[in-house]
Amino acid sequence: MILEASRESNLCLVKHLFNYGADIRSKNNYNRTILHFFCYRGNLEWVKFALKFLDINAKDDAVMTPIHKAIHYNNVDVCEYLSTQPNIDKCAKNSENETPLQFALRLNREPIVEILRRNGFIE
Repeated sequence: MILEASRESNLCLVKHLFNYGADIRSKNNYNRTILHFFCYRGNLEWVKFALKFLDINAKDDAVMTPIHKAIHYNNVDVCEYLSTQPNIDKCAKNSENETPLQFALRLNREPIVEILRRNGFIE
């Protein structure tokens, strides 16, 4: 239920379910966490909440980390925040063997490319 609430962008329900014992670290059949959902939805407040509990480098079955999801959906603010986190893997590769920077370059996400370069991500 907590995953469904996160996929539907209902942070209030996510917090309520968490307060009543729902497993905040649960994953769906594709190994996606609430952090993956929040990164593609693009709400920074939700991402910050999820990062209190979840691995910033968790990969889903498509081998996408949360920052890959944020890049894919062109969520600049989320990418900027994630790229400054101390535990982020700047060389994490997706199923296409692309680092976050390579993925952003392929998708022509210029503002994100600049952010990633500024924060030490490599090709």
